[in-house]
Amino acid sequence: MEWEKILRAGALVAVAITMVFVDFRWDRTEGRIPNVVSLPILALGMIGALIFSDPTGLILWPAFYLGWKAGGVGGGDAKVWMGVSALSGISGSVVGLAVLVLLARIRLWRHGYGWIFGLRPPARVPMALPTAGMAMGAAIARFLAG
Repeated sequence: MEWEKILRAGALVAVAITMVFVDFRWDRTEGRIPNVVSLPILALGMIGALIFSDPTGLILWPAFYLGWKAGGVGGGDAKVWMGVSALSGISGSVVGLAVLVLLARIRLWRHGYGWIFGLRPPARVPMALPTAGMAMGAAIARFLAG
């Protein structure tokens, strides 16, 4: 089923390109991702999980929800990553989430916060283009490799 992989990868790349625009238009300037962007990405991920019969990416939804509830990421970021994880499946999602958390921790550490702290970070971590882009790139690369 090579066509499934091509369609999913194309959708993930389209989301990545969209998020570059979103970063320059809203996230960097206003610190938010509007629902008009995040909800369609979430819906695309859910539809992709149904079409490709691969709901494994939904396993990570509680992690994104808890990150939002703890105040570590915004609601728009959580919805975008929920959509990406639903679309890419578990292998790409785990790699993307691991890169995302690692880069966020490094960013906080560089801003003077300690390396080790609990679920709730001492500050909201901006998921601007460098951090989210590298995490999404890692998720897409893992998806294409496996």
